[in-house]
Amino acid sequence: DDRRQLRPLRQRLADRLDGMRRAVESIKAQPEMASIRTINLAVLAGEIRKLAIAIHTEAASTQSDTIADWAARLEATCEAHVHDAHSDDNAVEALRAKLLSLRERTRRFAFEMDFSFLMRKERKLLSIGYRVEEHQLDESCYDLLASEARLTSLFAIAKGDLPTEHWFHLGRPIVEIGFKGALMSWSGSMFEYLMPPLVMKEAQGSILNQTSKLIIRRQIQYGRSKNVPWGISEAAYNARDRELTYQYTNFGVPGLGLKRGLGQNTVIAPYATVLAAQFTPRESVQN
Repeated sequence: DDRRQLRPLRQRLADRLDGMRRAVESIKAQPEMASIRTINLAVLAGEIRKLAIAIHTEAASTQSDTIADWAARLEATCEAHVHDAHSDDNAVEALRAKLLSLRERTRRFAFEMDFSFLMRKERKLLSIGYRVEEHQLDESCYDLLASEARLTSLFAIAKGDLPTEHWFHLGRPIVEIGFKGALMSWSGSMFEYLMPPLVMKEAQGSILNQTSKLIIRRQIQYGRSKNVPWGISEAAYNARDRELTYQYTNFGVPGLGLKRGLGQNTVIAPYATVLAAQFTPRESVQN
């Protein structure tokens, strides 16, 4: 909308946004001054919100409504930072004590667990579970590297519950994407591929890092071919049992997973886009 009465408002908004960018850069350059400079961010964000509302009042379009909405979110975020930077010291200490206590509890729980009894020694793989009533391990195993279960494998090896060779028994079947290869998972879901990198560092150029980037590209391509948002992953879906509880299962992109019938259902899981933001933030926001 290029109406004359909107031009001054748009210019003022552009100026405030430039000011916001400079303010953020100054905080990044001098993080020790962040607690003081966040106040300036909140002031700028308030001005941006007012200008965005003024533009929306005049334009009354879908685009101007989106701008006003994001401006309000920006102001709320900046005000939250101000609150965090200037909160009561006693409250901060109480929260710190709770977090430290939680850290110790979770660490104790983690190290008290013994994963060794879950390993099928003849295959050097972790069973998917233990059948309590039958007093035996399940016959099925987690046997793929491209799986959320690799976090358990890494942790169990690190704490000495499993031998290092277990890692090298995890399967690495490859699927071609473009001119490169990616690891295949069981169901081709984004959860299997992208949940571990949240806490597990993947070296640049490694097969795991390359796989994460390639499967996102394939998910985007598949979503476009179906004319739907991308991000197919395991999730609850529109089916219920007799108690009207939504059902949950794995969904994925055909070709990425070993499971048959992946092309029969297309279920978009919003959390999958958040996982992908680790690697493709711009595309994730657009999605």
